Amino acid sequence: MIQLSKHEPGVPITAPGLYAIDDADYHADALCETPSLSSTIARLLLDASPKHAWAAHPRLNPDTEEEKASTLDVGSAMHAMLLGHGRDIVALDFPKWSTNASKEARDSAREAGKIPLLKKDFEAAQRLVAIARVEVDRFPELAGLFDAGAIFEQTAIWREGVLWCRAKLDILRVFPEFIAIVDFKSTDRSAAPDVIGRQVFNMGYDVQLAFYRRGLRRVLGPRCPPIRCFLMSQERAGPGALSIVEPDEAVLTLADKKVSAALKLWQTCLERDEWPSYPPFIASVSLPPWVENRWLEREVNDDALAGAGWAFAMPLPDDDRSADPRLLAAG
Repeated sequence: MIQLSKHEPGVPITAPGLYAIDDADYHADALCETPSLSSTIARLLLDASPKHAWAAHPRLNPDTEEEKASTLDVGSAMHAMLLGHGRDIVALDFPKWSTNASKEARDSAREAGKIPLLKKDFEAAQRLVAIARVEVDRFPELAGLFDAGAIFEQTAIWREGVLWCRAKLDILRVFPEFIAIVDFKSTDRSAAPDVIGRQVFNMGYDVQLAFYRRGLRRVLGPRCPPIRCFLMSQERAGPGALSIVEPDEAVLTLADKKVSAALKLWQTCLERDEWPSYPPFIASVSLPPWVENRWLEREVNDDALAGAGWAFAMPLPDDDRSADPRLLAAG
């Protein structure tokens, strides 16, 4: 049985646990006495630079602003509807965000901490969420995911040595043989399993899930049952097709090493209060063999390019290179 901890707003959290934290406090990192590491910041440390991580962290950079866009509003609304938590959703009866009245209503809703949606988008989000609740039961291992007993949008808070970490978990469900961590994402692109499988690495979802798993293990302690991590993705267009992928243990083990590297880098930057950007030296760009081979293949097979490789670099009189035979024949 997973125990939930109580959090009093404004009072720093001093013990690991699963807490109900509202979105504003979570994203502002107004939780612990010191800045905490999230999976998003960990990925920035690894894939960009410490300076990018500093710029995105609300406790370190007071000028950080949450990205706002209508597509994010639709995704956030679906998220809130499906999980039954999150900010209130406001359906505004405008055909699009083109008039001053519609923009003012949208901005007012955002300032009030609500999610503004056009009425048509609100109805579409409701339809997609209804589809998702039905579709998930097609997956035998996760059937009943949304039944009574599911835990939605709880924040794991834990320590890694002297560092505090936080992770907002979309769905936790205790099954007889394992605990499921399910992260829900909606997309304007394909949710086909092979596409999502590539995004696991391209978007850093491997690090995200390994970070979540590590946090839940720290919170539940040494008797923690096996944990399995899933990405549930749903297309916002068309029939609202839904897929679920599960990174295997090899993926998560390697990702856990990445998490450890991010933690070490985070601690070093915090202790020194130094947040370097990219390395301060000019990087050399070499010609990959595949780029050259692809161009040479075009030169051979495309008559329009015959001799073009020499057209702007004719050999000088003292150059011992021979001209392209095709160019000589053509001239």
